[in-house]
Amino acid sequence: MARSNGISNVVSALAGVGATATGFRSVQSTTELNSANKELMNAQTMLTETQVRGTQAERERLAQERIVTARLLREKSASYNEQIFRIMAEWVKAGGHPDFAFKFAIARIGGNGGVKVLPQKTLGVAQPLGSAPVERALQGTSQDALTYPELFPY
Repeated sequence: MARSNGISNVVSALAGVGATATGFRSVQSTTELNSANKELMNAQTMLTETQVRGTQAERERLAQERIVTARLLREKSASYNEQIFRIMAEWVKAGGHPDFAFKFAIARIGGNGGVKVLPQKTLGVAQPLGSAPVERALQGTSQDALTYPELFPY
């Protein structure tokens, strides 16, 4: 009997060692995983910081471009006595796109130093319809078409 008690003590001790080894391996794996996650977070942090710096640099460049464009447009407004350039300068200062405003100003200024006069387009007036076609057209028309006829020309 003593021998079976000794064997069961050894088996019990080996089971305890196995459980301890499994627990140790689990802790070691968790530590390695946490270390890898920490490295990943550090890499993501560095990438985010780089993106933030790039965005800040772009924002500063655009702010400087707005200042310069607004100043140039105000000067052109005074030089050409054109209020549209002053209005565009205020629009740029308020957040409008400086490239658009500058290209607009260049397109508006003629090659001879004067301001181009852009041709005005006039729309022709439609011939009035009799009441019968209008009544037929309104039958089955939604309220939106009656309220916003320019959106629903049919």
